[in-house]
Amino acid sequence: LWGTLTAAQAGSATVDVLSLGGVAPSALTFTGTGSASGADADPTAYAINTGSVDLSAQPAGSLFRFDGLVTPFGSAPPDFTASTATDGSA
Repeated sequence: LWGTLTAAQAGSATVDVLSLGGVAPSALTFTGTGSASGADADPTAYAINTGSVDLSAQPAGSLFRFDGLVTPFGSAPPDFTASTATDGSA
């Protein structure tokens, strides 16, 4: 997942998704991804579980690459669980 950081705190981040698995979010359907009505994933406010990675010191708008897995269908949020987060400039 590639995205620009919109907010972060220890253990979680919200990003504006640029691509997911090499695919633009406009080509994907997020309907039904949430665990409840109104909880479907929103690619402009995509919730990521970052585990022990703390991105809270990073400025909004920073580009990141997240490796990990999307949350199983029908059980978001979070929408994605990251195993790594790499600064886009790296």
